[in-house]
Amino acid sequence: HTYYLWHILRKVIEKLGSHGQYKCGQKSKLLSCVYDSLTIEEFENSWKSLNDTFNLHKNAWLQSLYAEIEFWVPVYLKNSFWAGMSTTQPSESMNAFFDGYVHARTNLKEFVDQFDNALKKKVENENQANFNSFNFIIHCISHLALEKFQDVYTNTKFKEIQQEIMGMIYCHCRFKKMDGVIATYSVDDQVKVEDFIKEITYTLYFNEAECEAKCVCGLFEMRGIIYRYIFVIFSAKKVRELPEKYILDRWRKDIKRAYTIISTSYDVVDHRPETVRYKCILRTFNEVITNAVSCDEHTEEMISNLYTMNEVWRTSKPSNTDSNVGGSTVNAVTK
Repeated sequence: HTYYLWHILRKVIEKLGSHGQYKCGQKSKLLSCVYDSLTIEEFENSWKSLNDTFNLHKNAWLQSLYAEIEFWVPVYLKNSFWAGMSTTQPSESMNAFFDGYVHARTNLKEFVDQFDNALKKKVENENQANFNSFNFIIHCISHLALEKFQDVYTNTKFKEIQQEIMGMIYCHCRFKKMDGVIATYSVDDQVKVEDFIKEITYTLYFNEAECEAKCVCGLFEMRGIIYRYIFVIFSAKKVRELPEKYILDRWRKDIKRAYTIISTSYDVVDHRPETVRYKCILRTFNEVITNAVSCDEHTEEMISNLYTMNEVWRTSKPSNTDSNVGGSTVNAVTK
């Protein structure tokens, strides 16, 4: 799990505001330490400098935060996948989830009832979004072969990809060195922070043998979509085949989600053909499992037969979308 950095930093003025040097660079240095550190070493050095400069070694609040830095400091979290969640923003999605359903005076019984209603509405919205992803085309904004992303991504994620493509115009790529099959680049970016533009330089590594790009920012690892910096490197290297590892199953619209055919108290799809078939197969499958586990031979035979049947059905099932994804690569970077 992780803590919301937004909630933590809201308390800065409360915990440090009375400090004599709060308005003399203390707050800005703390924020820079948290947000601008790209490596753990950078953060540790910056944190030490903050404590030394403003004599904060005995500040109980700061020291308690430091004891749990792996739960809230971005540089400690960037190698974990957070599915788009951010420690830097308040829990807006959760607040939006209950908008119109609960309020400060909602009692427990009303909350339970309204929770089911909110879940039902969430399912309806997801179904509508899925329908839109398959039936509405978003126009491309560049000559990059984004259509390949649109073939497999939901519209929501495709729009995020487009934002990254547009962000490439603010990036400048410079080759630094070659070490075996690893090329090192610097990418300068201009990031808008409130009312001013902040210039940031990132280091990226490109493995030519594996066609793999990695940025010290760790944004792909954290959020699961390709960021502008990787696009810039792929464009510079004239990469035409994007490895499928950059297309996460989580964001794909051409993969059937198992949970969508499971009956729930808030769903109204109990009589859909897929749901009825799912229940029927599940009942039969439970009986088969009970008989198969009686010995190793039966278990192995069952697993082997299931793999064989699944391969036949996987390759022969009707497709909901004309996807251009195949093998291990996707044409998704340049024409």
